[in-house]
Amino acid sequence: MLVLRTIAIHDSPPGGNNNGRVDPGEQARLRITLRNSGGAACNNTSGILRAYDSRLTVTDSLATWGNIPSGEERTNTADPLAVSAAGTIPPGTTIPCTLFVTGDSADYAAKLRISLIIGEPPIPGQLLMTHDTGYCKLTVSCQGSIGYDIPDGSGSGFCYPKTSATALYYGSFAVGNSPSYVADHHYGNPASGTPNTDLRPVDSLRPVTPPVYGDEHFRGSYSDAGHPTPKGLKITQNTYMSAQPGYDDFVVMVFDIQNQGSNPVNGLYAGIFADFDIGSSSTSNTLFSDTVRRFTYMRQSTTANPTVGVKILAPQSFANLSGVDHAIYVYPDSAMTDNMKFRFLNGTIVQRNSNRTYDWSVLVSSGPFDLPVGQTYRFAVAFVGGADETSARANADSAQSWFDRNVAISEPASAPAPLNSPLTITPNPFTRNLTIRLNLPVAGPVRLTVHDISGRTVGSIYEGTAQPGTNEFRWSAKGLTPGVYFIRLKTPAMNQTERAILVR
Repeated sequence: MLVLRTIAIHDSPPGGNNNGRVDPGEQARLRITLRNSGGAACNNTSGILRAYDSRLTVTDSLATWGNIPSGEERTNTADPLAVSAAGTIPPGTTIPCTLFVTGDSADYAAKLRISLIIGEPPIPGQLLMTHDTGYCKLTVSCQGSIGYDIPDGSGSGFCYPKTSATALYYGSFAVGNSPSYVADHHYGNPASGTPNTDLRPVDSLRPVTPPVYGDEHFRGSYSDAGHPTPKGLKITQNTYMSAQPGYDDFVVMVFDIQNQGSNPVNGLYAGIFADFDIGSSSTSNTLFSDTVRRFTYMRQSTTANPTVGVKILAPQSFANLSGVDHAIYVYPDSAMTDNMKFRFLNGTIVQRNSNRTYDWSVLVSSGPFDLPVGQTYRFAVAFVGGADETSARANADSAQSWFDRNVAISEPASAPAPLNSPLTITPNPFTRNLTIRLNLPVAGPVRLTVHDISGRTVGSIYEGTAQPGTNEFRWSAKGLTPGVYFIRLKTPAMNQTERAILVR
């Protein structure tokens, strides 16, 4: 009797991305190991693979295993089966297949059931996720809060090193253009009450696998829908962490602020409020600002270990770098108002360095900037830690260097692609993986290929039938040198080409 032991999936380029699974739009080879658990040899073993879903095409259905002695295993290494998955298959779809196996031993025949999972099953979205692959640790959210969902709530804060207690009590992203319009998830009025809920989740946090940059990449989004007078702003938040020595002392947060409303929004400022409490007593802290580095940081008065803070990575300017004195702007019942927040964001209230040992928060901001309808503005920061002030400043420099060599080369799109655009690619420039989206009015045959600058075909993304509406494919540039490439779409009704820039 033959039993199926293992299935090895080989999806090497150009048909696949070499991740060991059959993804939508890929071609792959299947090497199956069979074990003979019977009492006699099964010689001249062969098999035929059948799929019971038209979206999975078996391109090579015949395989041979040769002679399989009793108690031994054989793999069809030299004669693999082959399949091609349609790009329209939702990731995580299980497709039933059958391997019909025959052999000479007493006219042996068996039907082995196989379930092929196409793509990676969708990961449930989260409100909070924690970066911890590096030396430090930071919890981020899809509602604008940083460190925790609410003050002293769920989350891990910001820990440096990651095995230590948190140095962050609570933090939040904020955006606004007047005392009457500041959208945030920071302290309200009074600060001892529940935080503001101006920012509402749009897309839950999910890990991006593989990461576009670094070793850990989370993405989510939120809008200003909770504000009494929303402007239609949507913030797409990408956060990154590297495990590489020398670049593992910070977490990068990128906020792409897009105007999805019907009117321009002008005079905006974007910023981060971060209430760091370092050590056993929050009133034993001091604060400093490095205007050259756009870095405001805190430490205990008696020891610089740890030193933690927030650095502006983009743009390379600031509206304000300031401490927030809790005796004035947090503890009184008259605090913390949107008027106070806006005056911090626009630089009206400025205190670069602490004037005494006390309880402080960090505020960093950029602006002003205008957002016409459909346009996007990028604001990026790093939460940075160090064993002392000198190392914290050095780590802030490393964060800037890492950002400039990775995330900064991919600017946010100035406007979303039109819904009727037949071919769009993101991100561009890209470092490893490219997402290609087709938007087609009717079903029909398509061919997606990749060409270098000389016109030579260097990759095949998909060839088959695409469905009406949006079809999404992923392509890996593994093995290709940096440079300009062209993604070419060919259908019976059109030919379209988009340029993609591969960088390392």
